[in-house]
Amino acid sequence: MQSFQEFMKPEVLWFVIGVLLLISEFFIPGLIIGFFGAGAIVTAFFSFFFNISVSVQLAIFIVASLISLFSLRKYLKSALDKGDGSTGYDDFIGENAKVVETKEIEILKNKQ
Repeated sequence: MQSFQEFMKPEVLWFVIGVLLLISEFFIPGLIIGFFGAGAIVTAFFSFFFNISVSVQLAIFIVASLISLFSLRKYLKSALDKGDGSTGYDDFIGENAKVVETKEIEILKNKQ
């Protein structure tokens, strides 16, 4: 019972929510959810060091999330995206490759 009460502390909840949001950024495209995860972790930090109310925690979460979203998203998106729609493999177009292992794909087997 005591471990459940430890888990229900605001700073732990905010931290867990932040980590889950940061992890979900890898699975959901758009480069947005991670900033809300960062906002939740900032809120966890403030909740850990200061005894603040839930309304102040929500305000910190919203402000930290929006500041990180609007100040870092453009920079990170340009750093991660070349902007020309390329996949990063353009240097290999027209080059020769050596096949080292062959595998049949199940989908192709079923079509035949």
